[in-house]
Amino acid sequence: MKDFDNSFLTLITAEQATTFWCVVLQINATTHQYFTSLDIDIVHDGNLYQASEFDVRPVNYGMNLAVDKIDLEFSNVDLTMSATLLNNTITGQPCIIYAGAVDNTDMSMVIEEVFRGLASEWTLDEKKARISIVDEFIFWNKKSLRKPDALCAWEFKGTECGYSGSATQCNRTYARCVVLGNSDSFGGFRFFPATEEKEVWWGKTS
Repeated sequence: MKDFDNSFLTLITAEQATTFWCVVLQINATTHQYFTSLDIDIVHDGNLYQASEFDVRPVNYGMNLAVDKIDLEFSNVDLTMSATLLNNTITGQPCIIYAGAVDNTDMSMVIEEVFRGLASEWTLDEKKARISIVDEFIFWNKKSLRKPDALCAWEFKGTECGYSGSATQCNRTYARCVVLGNSDSFGGFRFFPATEEKEVWWGKTS
């Protein structure tokens, strides 16, 4: 779990403080958008965060109490988020979420990073836009759509196979693919059988 600076913890729990969120959403390789839930624009680390109507929805925790996912819910009444989501591919792009607090007496401000992840799925309607931000390690937990196999995974003469010759059968082996002159499209792991029983040594020779 993240350790926060004492000044942040003191201010964020103070009665005279106003708490808020800040979000950095990467749109593409060169473009970022900066948002704050405050009703005024602020500058943080040299970047201008624009006042926006959004909220951070329930946080999901994994078994180790680490945050797995955070949902950002933006107002889409002016269709600003529609333009952002529909005109760009944000899935897989980095996103940083900050929590902040401002002292209403002297206007001092503290901002701390609370989550860093990748934009995942999003939904959109005329009123709201919801973007799920997930821990990048979640992607390592996804089940593979294909299992390693020495035989070709593609349907014979299907889209991935691409064979359009006169042959009517294929046993899905690499040798057959060579005979048919279609080895460039072979969809199997041809060296898999040779490595299944091979003893692998890491760092040192046997």
